[in-house]
Amino acid sequence: MATLSDVIRLIETGETPEFSPAPFFDEITDSFIYYAKDTRTVANRLNSRFTLFLDVADRSLVGFEIKSFKRLVKRIRQFDLFVTKTTVRLDQSIMMALGVEDIDSPIDDEDETIESITMFLRDSRLSNSAIDMESMELCEAD
Repeated sequence: MATLSDVIRLIETGETPEFSPAPFFDEITDSFIYYAKDTRTVANRLNSRFTLFLDVADRSLVGFEIKSFKRLVKRIRQFDLFVTKTTVRLDQSIMMALGVEDIDSPIDDEDETIESITMFLRDSRLSNSAIDMESMELCEAD
């Protein structure tokens, strides 16, 4: 992950690094963010923990954000679900983030949304990924 000094150097030199899909964990907001494509996006907030990023041009899914991520993982660990000693499965973390809201307030077009997320994970080669909780980087799921 880029450090602040890396970002400052890029700004000072005017360099624009080639885009490479990579996760980003924001320690301040406790958010796990992933973009698969470098494009202008619009945010579609599904609930208080989960936001989809859609391409402005065609509204295709290009990324997502899971808010309160470490807190969510802590809750998952309490139930001993989906977690090894150091990793948590990405797909199952997303489904947990989608399901934390009141059951009486379902997501509009919930089946379509879940299908879209599933296809995005598959197309981005993330369907068998986990998140290393120490480095906050993607790795293969156990």
